[in-house]
Amino acid sequence: MENAEGKTFKFPNVIIILLCMMLLAMVATWVIPSGEYERVENSNGQMLVVPDSYSKTESSPVGLFTVFKAIPEGLTEAGMIAWTILIIGGTWQVLNTTGSISMGIEKMLHKLGKREFIIIPIMMLIFATIASFIGALELAIVYVPIMISLCIALRLDLLTAVAICLVSVGGAFAASLTNPFTVGLGQQIAGLPLYSGILYRLVVLVTFTVVGILFVLRYVSKIKKNPKNSLVYKENIKFIESYEEEKHTPKKYHGYIGFLLIIAFGIIIYGVLKLGWFMFEIGAIFFVVAFVSGLIAKMSLDDITDNFIKGANSVLLAALVVGLARGILIIIENGMIIDTIIFGLVNIIEGLPDGISAVGYLLAQSIFNFLVPSGSGQVLITMPILSSVSEIVGITQQTTVLATQLGDGITNILYPVSGALMASLAIAKVPYMTWLRFIMPLIVTWTVLGSIFLVIAQFIQWGPF
Repeated sequence: MENAEGKTFKFPNVIIILLCMMLLAMVATWVIPSGEYERVENSNGQMLVVPDSYSKTESSPVGLFTVFKAIPEGLTEAGMIAWTILIIGGTWQVLNTTGSISMGIEKMLHKLGKREFIIIPIMMLIFATIASFIGALELAIVYVPIMISLCIALRLDLLTAVAICLVSVGGAFAASLTNPFTVGLGQQIAGLPLYSGILYRLVVLVTFTVVGILFVLRYVSKIKKNPKNSLVYKENIKFIESYEEEKHTPKKYHGYIGFLLIIAFGIIIYGVLKLGWFMFEIGAIFFVVAFVSGLIAKMSLDDITDNFIKGANSVLLAALVVGLARGILIIIENGMIIDTIIFGLVNIIEGLPDGISAVGYLLAQSIFNFLVPSGSGQVLITMPILSSVSEIVGITQQTTVLATQLGDGITNILYPVSGALMASLAIAKVPYMTWLRFIMPLIVTWTVLGSIFLVIAQFIQWGPF
């Protein structure tokens, strides 16, 4: 980007952006009054907010040293995700060195041809289907390295690779059918049958997914017509130059490693769906894949380790970003302003006309998602309050749950406090401000669509089933 004098303006590194946001969070603790709701433990050991229990507390402004301390604290609290990112990065470097990924993509392209308008929807539908059931947004981080290799082979750009993953997973997370972190927990708090109302959510999910696919394909069409239309044109040229230096010939063990990878993904999906697995277990599977695939390719242990370290180093920024994003939450928690913000948002919602109160829920949850990126963490705080407000203003509990999951999910691929988003961008070396420019039209479209679905849900008095 150039200014009026013709000088190039460079957007700051994502680390600088997050540090600035941490400073803004510090300032907020000096401006916004401290307060808190009472909390009680439910039968599952979860701490739920007690509606109408808000009270102001002694001011707790955060100092500058606390901001710096929040950096290692954030890295510690986000360690589960950060370490898994490093393991995934190391694993993909080992796999790339064996040539299995490039050979697998080459075989797929040989069968399907370079038909990106067929391949991309297929991949997005697969990713969306998985996310619609398990709701793990962090799985996008796992998909990004594969999609980078695929998009480079299709002569597309790095932004497309990230968009395939984040748009499909993000949209399906927002309109999930059985997301245990938002839908399941929210319905439990609201007293609804578990995963009830699935048919209406299926309509929302299909709409979000189709719109997301069309949005990505529209961008792909632009860069296929003229590669210079790419928002990451320069970054992409550099990546392609380094990528094309890697040449591999077909080996018998490529098939074995490909089979190993399919088995690994199957185990991960089963573990997340049936056994409650999350990042620790996913990281363990990838660690095993790294060393077993290296041994299958007859690499020495030293070579496997060297490549693993090289790959982990390539995604170090992504791991750091996750910790810094968590640091923002730590600052506002120390300042005790989260409940005050919720109290203010609820008061605004209660003053809205009955017909658009549900839309107010969505917008309020979208704002709150910036403060508490965790879906389950948000639901535990906001759902008890919104559920009580719904009884007063006449919003059905099912509509309330949908509003909270949409408000949380849509902005997960917008806010820089989202660890999955920032890690995915860092892996693909896509600047955050470039992503923001790309994704904003889709965020607005999804928000409008979500609002329409909420108005319809309230109009038909969408109930438990």
